[in-house]
Amino acid sequence: SLVREVTDDKSLEKTERKRLQIEHAGHASPGAKIIKIADKTSNLRALAVSPPKGWADARKTEYLDWAIQVVARCRVRRRLVALDGAPGPWLPSNCEVMPQRPGPFAGRLEGAIEDAWARNGLPVLLIGMDTPQLEVALLESAAQALLTPGVDASLGPAEDGGYWLLGTRRPVSGMFAGVPMSTDRTAQVQLARLGALALRCSLLPMLRDVDTYADALAVARSAPHSVFASAIRALGAAVETHA
Repeated sequence: SLVREVTDDKSLEKTERKRLQIEHAGHASPGAKIIKIADKTSNLRALAVSPPKGWADARKTEYLDWAIQVVARCRVRRRLVALDGAPGPWLPSNCEVMPQRPGPFAGRLEGAIEDAWARNGLPVLLIGMDTPQLEVALLESAAQALLTPGVDASLGPAEDGGYWLLGTRRPVSGMFAGVPMSTDRTAQVQLARLGALALRCSLLPMLRDVDTYADALAVARSAPHSVFASAIRALGAAVETHA
């Protein structure tokens, strides 16, 4: 099944699980590739649009490296990265840059969905780059919902009132109309907007995203073997050294 195919072996260290995702990506089924391509492409888009304050280029590259490797291994017709600006050396030659549309963030989100759909006609998962504790099992739930009759969209709320994921089976005009971004009501209003458009939505578990250093410490503790946690530990050591 799709769930079994994209579920990591939790008995392994996270670094090994991530290595195996890269190794297995090229042999995944179409459904599993939808999950992987949507996740990694959205992460690249989000990091290019609004990277966290204080992130050096080396840290961004480290954060993106794994996502790029997974996408590059997937044997699909096209590999899309929605990017504002020119790609750097981190982008493999077999990945295609999809220019972002100009305008406010909500318009960029809607444009990314429409442009990705125009190229591939596949369901889309938009995932923020500020939930590094995200597990494959949650992506499975969102993707499985989008592939199930009777569900049109998926929404993953965040603890601060925003959301960490929005999935849709197809583009819907006005999906983000009237939805305030980066507020404590964003997810609530987004869910209401989906309902107003007669889109049947599947809710995913709530996650804590990273907006502050306190968030970063909490998320790093929840995923201690991640690249993110390693970067936070290195940052803490650097701060102590200069104190």
